[in-house]
Amino acid sequence: MLTINRRFEIAASHRLAYSDWSSQKNESYFGKDALGRFGHGHNFEVFFAFTGPIHPKTGMIAHLTQIKEKIWDTILCHYDHVYLNEQPPFRESLPTCENLASQLLKEALTMFEQGPRPIAVHVKESFENQATACHVNSNIQWERKYTYPDSPICVTYQNALEPKKGEYIQDSVIQNAIQSYLKKQKWDPLMESRYCDFAPSLWEHLIPDIPLRRIQINMGKDRFEYFGNGEYAVTVMCDLLATHWLWNPSLSDEENKAIYGVCVNPHGHHFRLEATQKNKEVHHTRMVLQEALHQVVTPLSHTCINESMASDPRLPVTCEGWIQFLNTELEKVLKSPLYRVRLFETWNNRFTLRPTLLYR
Repeated sequence: MLTINRRFEIAASHRLAYSDWSSQKNESYFGKDALGRFGHGHNFEVFFAFTGPIHPKTGMIAHLTQIKEKIWDTILCHYDHVYLNEQPPFRESLPTCENLASQLLKEALTMFEQGPRPIAVHVKESFENQATACHVNSNIQWERKYTYPDSPICVTYQNALEPKKGEYIQDSVIQNAIQSYLKKQKWDPLMESRYCDFAPSLWEHLIPDIPLRRIQINMGKDRFEYFGNGEYAVTVMCDLLATHWLWNPSLSDEENKAIYGVCVNPHGHHFRLEATQKNKEVHHTRMVLQEALHQVVTPLSHTCINESMASDPRLPVTCEGWIQFLNTELEKVLKSPLYRVRLFETWNNRFTLRPTLLYR
């Protein structure tokens, strides 16, 4: 499955407190998040992911500029520079990170009934706290991601939407559980290569109390994921500086300019390419992926994408086509399929190839 992803920013405040709870109970449960007349503020980063067929005329799933305008004008404008608790969706429920992501996805599904289909919304409240809502099999599922302070350890888990209904796991619970584990292991933060080796035992330490989805370990530019049951994935990243322009030779000059705008002009990007493969041999897989990326990317860096892709005229010279081209070239070198390939055109525009509907 191919998805396109657009990033936004909103500035808003929220307060985690129930009106029918006492101040002492709210503060005891939510800590500082329960304080303040208008709570506290965040510069939220919001990512909307869409999927759908590539249009044969444009070579795109959808025009990201048009998606950007529609999402902002019909959805996000109502959540920017406001106190979230006073917005209609959150008058009866708390504006947690999970609730915000789920609400935005619901609105996007209603707004985009035709054309590209919204599949996920990711909300980054802070570096430590993030949540993702996914549309899978006609249902909305969600997960929360917590990053342990001053470490490369990230834990993703299922959380309840409403703390009042129980089963809601606070960040302090995760933090204390990881902290107790690290103390038992006599952790040496300088031993980066050992982080991934500890992931299975960290999983066993956390899973009795926390419904884990995965443990992620960031290793410089690369990262390692453990999904439990001996399931591992390794992601390696590299930079790719290249030029391109968007143009369909079967269309007139006016039609091309109407569809692609300024992108009809030769221009360039500092692309970031990520390749992910599942394999238990983590350190070996990392080296293999690094070598494969080097073999594929080095000849393409500082070149024109239009010329590089001329060997496969079936693919459009858009990022939707570019990521398919890169995936094919990488798999030729690896002689095996990849779990996921991700291409950042800019910090705001991201394209991902993945084999399943699960948004990870």
